[in-house]
Amino acid sequence: MIRIHLYLFCLIGAALYAQVHTASLTGLVTDPTGAVIGDARVTAKNLATNVELVTQTDASGYYTLPALQVGV
Repeated sequence: MIRIHLYLFCLIGAALYAQVHTASLTGLVTDPTGAVIGDARVTAKNLATNVELVTQTDASGYYTLPALQVGV
């Protein structure tokens, strides 16, 4: 029984280290008619810190902002 508890404790401890404090955002930019907009500038701004991350959409209108810091 002690061995099982120790094993579970080790698994839970390993899972806690796997937590991250970032997020990613992916989306599609379109105009009002639904046509995709390639090469558009996309900005995400943390209003608490005023930190901005900028990216461009690809030719298909998709963008990704990786590793966004968690806001308050």
